[in-house]
Amino acid sequence: FSSRLRKFLDVDLQKCYNKILLSAIKNQLVTASEEKWKREWESTSKGLLTKSFFQRVRERLKLNLRVSPNLTTLLTGHGRLNAYFHRFKIKTNSMCVCGEGDQTVDHVIYDVKVKKEREVLVQSVSKCGEVWPVPKHVLGVKCIKQLTKFANSIDLDELQ
Repeated sequence: FSSRLRKFLDVDLQKCYNKILLSAIKNQLVTASEEKWKREWESTSKGLLTKSFFQRVRERLKLNLRVSPNLTTLLTGHGRLNAYFHRFKIKTNSMCVCGEGDQTVDHVIYDVKVKKEREVLVQSVSKCGEVWPVPKHVLGVKCIKQLTKFANSIDLDELQ
């Protein structure tokens, strides 16, 4: 480029950048970030349990989760569950203290003997217009407040 053309382009570009709204730039960055997350979410084989609660990135992004150790354990399978401890050879077996199966996320949500807490969950899920048992993706998206309340009401240490 000649110096005159370069100077013209620099001035013109400066005017162009000054006219772009900061909110437009932020929106473009958010969209690009969401698209990257979506591509990674769809292409990875990791996090299958979490994906069973949130099948699409956009569903997860719409939620304002109040994360707690128990909720994180239920959404990821990582934490105070015998199946998790057994996987890393911290415990010799993955059986639940109830003796009726491996202590997995599904077992805690649908089977394990936390009757009082589950009754509250079942009743609150029915108020959402759902019929128990509901799939995890319904718990994760439509009934996340109820799942959060359930997760925080159970004592995972008592289940050890």
